[in-house]
Amino acid sequence: MVLQVIMFVSALMLEPKCAPLITSSRVVRSFHTIFQDKQSDHEITLQLLFCFYRMLRHPETLDEVLYGTNMLPDLLLAADSTNVEPRYDNHYTGQVRRMCDSVLDVILDHDIHEGEVGEFGRQIRRRRFEIHNAEYWNLMRHRDANPTAFHDDDPDDRDHEYSHSRK
Repeated sequence: MVLQVIMFVSALMLEPKCAPLITSSRVVRSFHTIFQDKQSDHEITLQLLFCFYRMLRHPETLDEVLYGTNMLPDLLLAADSTNVEPRYDNHYTGQVRRMCDSVLDVILDHDIHEGEVGEFGRQIRRRRFEIHNAEYWNLMRHRDANPTAFHDDDPDDRDHEYSHSRK
């Protein structure tokens, strides 16, 4: 039932006259609470991110959504989607990450004033940098643990192997 309500509100956000009514109600705060509590449920998380995205796309509702809920720290935590339950495959993790990136992009675009990035923008850029570095270090650790997994076979080695196997 919660998922259907989230999807319904997302649909209502397409109507510019509905957007201010929804964001001035308790819906945004309730959705933020659900977002905090249900991040292990990929479907609810994904639909909430989509709903927040639609809310943030309206200039008249962006401030209420962003400043009224203090949502940015939770979005930054969700940005790497390591909090999605392990039983779900990377397909769902990727969807959550992409949707979260879209939401953060809207916030970042809004937070640029006279060519300068504001505090929210700096936080978003810092978190993205941290995520990128963590992914890089994980890749390097994996490479160090299994060095042959990252190297292509040398064509000369393959010819050499074939020549020995023919004997």
